[in-house]
Amino acid sequence: MACSNCFNGCADIISDQCVKYTGVDIPGLDIHTGDTLLTVENKITSKIVTLMDGSGIIPIIDPADVCAVVQEIMPCCPPINLNQILTVFLKSICILNDKNEGLKSRIVTLETAITALNADYVIKCLTGVTVSSDTHEVLQATIDVVCDVKNQLTQYVKISDINSYIQAYIAGTPATTVYNTRMVPYTAEAYFGPLTGPGPGDGFDANGAGTGVWARVYICNGSSHPLAPDLRGVALIGATSVVGGGMDPKVDPAIPGNPDYIMNDPIVGNNQAFLTNPNQLPGHTHTATAANAGAHTHSVLNFPTDRDTIDGGSGTDGKIVLFNGTATTSSAGDHTHVITVGTTGSSAGHPNYQPGKATIYIMFIPL
Repeated sequence: MACSNCFNGCADIISDQCVKYTGVDIPGLDIHTGDTLLTVENKITSKIVTLMDGSGIIPIIDPADVCAVVQEIMPCCPPINLNQILTVFLKSICILNDKNEGLKSRIVTLETAITALNADYVIKCLTGVTVSSDTHEVLQATIDVVCDVKNQLTQYVKISDINSYIQAYIAGTPATTVYNTRMVPYTAEAYFGPLTGPGPGDGFDANGAGTGVWARVYICNGSSHPLAPDLRGVALIGATSVVGGGMDPKVDPAIPGNPDYIMNDPIVGNNQAFLTNPNQLPGHTHTATAANAGAHTHSVLNFPTDRDTIDGGSGTDGKIVLFNGTATTSSAGDHTHVITVGTTGSSAGHPNYQPGKATIYIMFIPL
């Protein structure tokens, strides 16, 4: 069948190349009035393909909606198609997953540390918490205590300045000029300073009781106060009659020879030691030797010359025969003589005291 105005003078009768598109322009598909049907088909087909593979889809994304993680891996220049955006999203998810795994590990470590921190505490002086309170509660209680202490402190003093502050306090406080304010009650203290004070009446009376700045301080002489012991000339030794475990054999009073130091008992020991028991002498011997006299006689001179005996008898059978003025005893034969060794020494004592230095013991008795 004949057709007019169907073709545009095409040499070959091919409809899609000779028929022209007469509709309105379609910018989105790049189709314009006058394009051949083949051109329109190709452009529509190409567009469909790009839509199917995503390369032709250009999403509109507000830059304000793109976070830092996504922004770091986004392509640098538009247009950015759907495939590129999906790739960015997938990579972002993987990055976030890796960070999430690392975060999980850190959370486990943190939970372990928190568990350790929340172990039972030794509360001591803290109030309002128990041994099972968590770290936050214990820390808050600690902060409260620190703040209370800070509020109570009006001035901080360096250790290097503390002596100067103490001296200044003592000098500026009238009550501290009294000696007993610096002494421990019932404790004998060795004192080497003067027993007077800055004012009249400061000192000790005839019995050793303190007056003025020495009020209620007593010299330990046994007469200043009923509770003040007499420490004149004696060394202070730890009492043995107190509770406790076993004692060293050198001082144990249960061992013979060791003294027992009992509170408020008389003084033990003496300045002079006397050895009155021979058993206390070191074991020793004495040697005395007498020479053998042999057989001998003894002559007695200056007797009368007439013949007689010493006992007045007659004849020659007396014990001693008088002859020519010399008398001779009968021989005693071979014999020895007993020798007695005389005594020596005077049983005097010897010094028995340790080196010492004189001091005055004083005691604060708050009665």
